[in-house]
Amino acid sequence: MNNKAREADCATTTRGAAGKSVLATAACLCLKPQEGVHVNGACAMTLDGAGTWQDSSTAPLDTEVQQLAKYCNAPTASQPPGQLLRSTLDNLAASVVKGDTDAYLGAFKTANCNGKNTNGVCVELKNGAKDADGGLMKLTWYATLNTLAENLIRREAAETTNNLATKKIQELVAPLKSFIKVTKGEPAPTDAHSTATAPTSVPSTSCSTYKTNTTCPKSNCNWEGETETEGKCKAKEGEGQKTKGAEEAAGTNAEGKK
Repeated sequence: MNNKAREADCATTTRGAAGKSVLATAACLCLKPQEGVHVNGACAMTLDGAGTWQDSSTAPLDTEVQQLAKYCNAPTASQPPGQLLRSTLDNLAASVVKGDTDAYLGAFKTANCNGKNTNGVCVELKNGAKDADGGLMKLTWYATLNTLAENLIRREAAETTNNLATKKIQELVAPLKSFIKVTKGEPAPTDAHSTATAPTSVPSTSCSTYKTNTTCPKSNCNWEGETETEGKCKAKEGEGQKTKGAEEAAGTNAEGKK
């Protein structure tokens, strides 16, 4: 903020500096002017400057502008960064006062933002009355943060979508593994908490029901034949006794229930 004339600095013109940074905007909104006894603490602050910056021979001190940064607290809201930034910028836009041609951010009464209590302690947004945001996009820092908010919101939305997709894929993995095993003729995996006591080596279907070498399950049966389709699928040695024993046990249980 090197312009001696506050009215010129606190406007979005080629001469103005208010839009170059957040602190430059804050200086126009908060530093009291010369003879500004009626606007002391305009931002509810005690560090409101020496009261020399107006249409005078003295520009605001760098140290006075820098001290305004002490009032920029870290956000405490639990919102995602993109949404928090978006709502903050929208609240700022809602505070803009529109005139016939120009718009104003801050305390404005009439004419300009020269710091006097009869005019305004504000930033003049040239030709901002016709803009939906009141001309805030003319402030370089606001335009930059607006773009950042949009990018963050898109990223947060994509992250949420990816998390949901990952969860859905994980839910499908177990059933898919079971399906693959069944199509290969292998027993489907059992639940870890299953209380079933039937021997896992007993095939659920007799080997003789399989008519080709490809479908004959290798875990419990052997294919005895010379071609893919000419031959027999037989239980491995010892497996037949297990199968027979299981079938006899099942028959005994069935008879006992009659």
